[in-house]
Amino acid sequence: MKEGGWLGFLVSSSWLDVEYGFALQEWALTHFKIHAILESNAEPWFEDARVKTCAVILQRCDDPKERGEQLVKFVRLDAPLADILGRRGDENSRQTAAEKFRDLISRCRKDTAREQFRVVVVPQKKLWEDGLRAGKLFALQKQRDLAAGIVHRGRDDEAEENGTIYDENGNGFLRDEGGMGYGMKYGGGKWGKYLRAPNFYFQIMERYASRFVPLGEVATIRRGITSGCDAFFMPRDVSKEFLERYSKLDWHNAPLHTYCKRAEVECGAVILARAGDGTVHPIEKEYLAPEVHSLMNVSRPVISALDLDRLVLLVSKPIEKLKGTHVLKYLRYGEHNAFASTKSKAVPVPQRATCAGREPWYDLTYTQCGHIIWPKSQQYRHIIVHNKSRITVNCNLYDVTSVDEKEVPPELMAAILNSTLVGLIKVFFGRYAGTEGNLKTEVVDVNLLEIPDPRGAPKPIARKLTDAFERLCTRTTGGMVEEAFMEPHTDEGIKKLAASPIQLPHELKRADRRDLDLAVFELLGVANAGEREKLADELYYETANHFRQIRLVEIQKQHQRSKSEGREFRADRLAADVWNSLPPGEREPLVEWLAARVKAGEGFVVDVPEGRASLPDAADMLDASAVFFRAPGADKSAVEKVPLPGRAHAEMVFALAKRNWHGPLPLPKSEAAARVLQAGLTERLAAVAAKAEALARSRTSDEKRAAELAALLEFWLVHGKPHPEPKEKG
Repeated sequence: MKEGGWLGFLVSSSWLDVEYGFALQEWALTHFKIHAILESNAEPWFEDARVKTCAVILQRCDDPKERGEQLVKFVRLDAPLADILGRRGDENSRQTAAEKFRDLISRCRKDTAREQFRVVVVPQKKLWEDGLRAGKLFALQKQRDLAAGIVHRGRDDEAEENGTIYDENGNGFLRDEGGMGYGMKYGGGKWGKYLRAPNFYFQIMERYASRFVPLGEVATIRRGITSGCDAFFMPRDVSKEFLERYSKLDWHNAPLHTYCKRAEVECGAVILARAGDGTVHPIEKEYLAPEVHSLMNVSRPVISALDLDRLVLLVSKPIEKLKGTHVLKYLRYGEHNAFASTKSKAVPVPQRATCAGREPWYDLTYTQCGHIIWPKSQQYRHIIVHNKSRITVNCNLYDVTSVDEKEVPPELMAAILNSTLVGLIKVFFGRYAGTEGNLKTEVVDVNLLEIPDPRGAPKPIARKLTDAFERLCTRTTGGMVEEAFMEPHTDEGIKKLAASPIQLPHELKRADRRDLDLAVFELLGVANAGEREKLADELYYETANHFRQIRLVEIQKQHQRSKSEGREFRADRLAADVWNSLPPGEREPLVEWLAARVKAGEGFVVDVPEGRASLPDAADMLDASAVFFRAPGADKSAVEKVPLPGRAHAEMVFALAKRNWHGPLPLPKSEAAARVLQAGLTERLAAVAAKAEALARSRTSDEKRAAELAALLEFWLVHGKPHPEPKEKG
């Protein structure tokens, strides 16, 4: 393209914020003057597009000085383009209106807000300098990793599945080719905020930008453990359950994969760990540690080992030094057994891509636990956990570690990160997944996140922040969306609700939260107490309004999915839509899963009759190993007895019969094998119910409909989805 030539194109808006778009940003900044980037907040420009689209207008320019002086206009359209231009009857008048709108945007020299659109003006030089700062930040993070002995370990199983490549920090591999024509390295920029952040954000930045700092400058952010096989490396502690269930006399009946003495478990030297395939293994306590797998069930911004039910296997010793230990037997089990996964082939654990890249394959002790836990995925709550006990976290969580604990005490950083201001700003640095209000923040996003700078905080203000945070930690943290919007509504009801004035959610009315937020504004330099109160009110309004809009879109999409062929709700069609979205490995019917675990020649088949099942008490001396069935409509005395080899067999038959299973069912012959299988079945049934519930609630907020949808999905996850009957030709 010749000098001064123009280039305009439509592209997915995601390039404004994500790693793969950083190269496009650099290319545009170093070859063009960026005149405008436009995005509509009122309408999709392509009806079938599943992502937002933006328009980019560039002009070829080889002069760095001229490019730097260019004012980039980020234009957010808050009304349909036809309304902004006016309804025109012919092409000439439409063209004239478009040119007038173009000229209006071109003349903007400062931020401009109108009823139908908003223009944020940013010097192109600032976009470049922000990118250079990000490049330095990424280089600094690499240096910190090298100093800590953390190295890139190549692709992991998840990366191979979805085609992405991440380093140990969860970033795409940072580019090393340097800036194009400038010598310094361009890291990237979060340009989406100029289109989507509210005016309140720009007002704060206009006055206090110098008081903010990218989080990555004061902390290291690293992804938690990528184990390669969570089902093996992150088991559940079932010691208490087994001690309660099996007395000293019954201990030999406990379904342990390898034997251990009950006394070893009683004294705490050995922990009974249930792997993801349902098998239970004794492992020495010294090789296990608590693990935070998710923040889903965490209600406050603090955590302790007592809140957790997951463990992580931490073994660094070579195999030859583990002779005679329980953990060696567990490692041998992993070497010869495959764990089902949708993200990798069914191969023994050491052959998983991530595990094969480690030496030895089982060593996860290289991880360094952080002061704070940042969740990769978030929705309506804002909880950033202060990890006082430095507990290990899963790869869906990030370890945030203060670089200098004296300069930035972890409790001070935790207080600032839990503030409402950070809770609002984070949404313009992350990226929303689909239309369900689920925000994803990759490590690169958290590195670039702008937070009030904790360095040099005056002691009185630091005390206010930490005192308010301590009070916040004593209660359950609520959502940032108005409670009324989380209730089920008809289409008409949600329209009325959307038109109602903003009502702050309970979380934004709490005194401890307000004290925390007022202290944050004081940290930024807002000296006047009355002004701090006013800013807090504006912050709460903008926060509630933002999450209201996100929730409205979520509800609209749920309602759209629930309407099919003129009916407001069709559970079967909606369930089919959910079912088809699942990876093939997650659609395996429970009965097929069960049959695959009964070895040939070591099992038998029981015919489970139709009817209501009942299971005698385990203490019943005659029928503890039998299940009784009464056929539908039959007399109470007309029951069929199904005798079985042992209690575990009976409990499995009863569990499946309750879920409407009848017909031939393969089971292992021995009682010991049946107990192992039963433990796995119990865990899988719970997982099936939880998955069905989660999938249903992701599609509808109506309790009755969610229950109906969950029941159907659970039935399919147990029995398999029935094939539709072929239609008869007329």
